[in-house]
Amino acid sequence: MPQMVEIPPPSEGRPIPPKFELRPLTTLSRADLQEATMMLAYAFDEHPLFRLAFPKAASRSKILQTLFTTVLKDAIRFGRVEVACSHKIVGMLIWYPPGCYPMSKSRILRLLPHYARLVAVSPVGLMKLFRAQTTLNGFRPMSGRLDAGAVSIMTARPLSVFHASARLPPRSLAAIAS
Repeated sequence: MPQMVEIPPPSEGRPIPPKFELRPLTTLSRADLQEATMMLAYAFDEHPLFRLAFPKAASRSKILQTLFTTVLKDAIRFGRVEVACSHKIVGMLIWYPPGCYPMSKSRILRLLPHYARLVAVSPVGLMKLFRAQTTLNGFRPMSGRLDAGAVSIMTARPLSVFHASARLPPRSLAAIAS
């Protein structure tokens, strides 16, 4: 069930300044990677597809962290990652420029060790995810678009989680996360 968050009205009609900064993430330290994957795993823990594929909460958390490690490593190299930070990562925008998603076979092969870890933990669940992704790829237009998977600013749970295929300039995608 979505969490309702009350936002106080701005004082004297002025906009509320954000309490975070948006910045591109171009490299990942071990600490950044761990923080980012834990935030993403927590944000997507209640997503219906992941709950269906991985019904056990403990294994789902481990699988999602491994999955998002793979996603982030690929996105840093072939796409773009922007993070919203306060004293920690509170939101993230991951997107690929036209032609970089879905992943090529060579990129999939490069990430095979990460995918092997997922298969070892839950081969059936991973197969469910693969079938869903293959089905969704059939409905997505293949040219002239940016692919964005994003988590907006988090409180206890994300305020919004979405996957979009859109024709938007990159800066407007960053604005979505704010």
